[in-house]
Amino acid sequence: MPTLKRGRWYAILRNGGKTKWFTPSYETRDEAELREAQERYEVRRARPVSPNMPGSVGALCLDWLATKANTVEASTYRSYDTRIKLWLLPAFDSLPIAELRALHVHRLVTVLQSQQPPLHLTTQSHILRVLKMALTYGVRRGWLPRNPMAGERFTRTTPVKAARALTEVQVQQVLAAVAGTWVEGPTRLALYTGMRRGEVCALRWQDVDLRHRVIQVRASVDRLELKGPKGGRE
Repeated sequence: MPTLKRGRWYAILRNGGKTKWFTPSYETRDEAELREAQERYEVRRARPVSPNMPGSVGALCLDWLATKANTVEASTYRSYDTRIKLWLLPAFDSLPIAELRALHVHRLVTVLQSQQPPLHLTTQSHILRVLKMALTYGVRRGWLPRNPMAGERFTRTTPVKAARALTEVQVQQVLAAVAGTWVEGPTRLALYTGMRRGEVCALRWQDVDLRHRVIQVRASVDRLELKGPKGGRE
């Protein structure tokens, strides 16, 4: 981490108990942090290059995606996969990692904002979040000196929407539409308990206490895959 000394910021690196100071000093901490990132990158680059190092930013995104296969929920993995293949590969599959700059990310934002029909701000933010996580992974692997998205703002803040609930009239309309069908029971359960669709589908009789009128939400279903409830809490 940069060190402040006599009103000036110095970039330093600690390795094996030894500390190396770099000159010149800087007026701001950000400048010193950038110097540290560059020096750290040079140290990593001096090491033998991994034969698995991707040749492009697009390939880096796919490499990062592979590390998520067993660490995130299946639905989360699918969303990452979709954003990478639909948006990030077309934009970055031919761009060498060493040439990536914040300018390239701004160009991607221009593409996202020019779509017809327009992409929602939340969708744009999710695409950029996936790219930022992939680039952070590249920094950890020593393939990038720093994340060019760090400290940059690419989209405006997504407005917070107020929660919307069905009115009593709308609830009755829904129940009338499903009356006598096989989805009437699950629909009533969802409407009157607030359970998610996957939680309703995963419900078993052992989770239901009719005497005390209590339901235990212990699992959820995502495309026939049984998993724990959202947030990991019963």
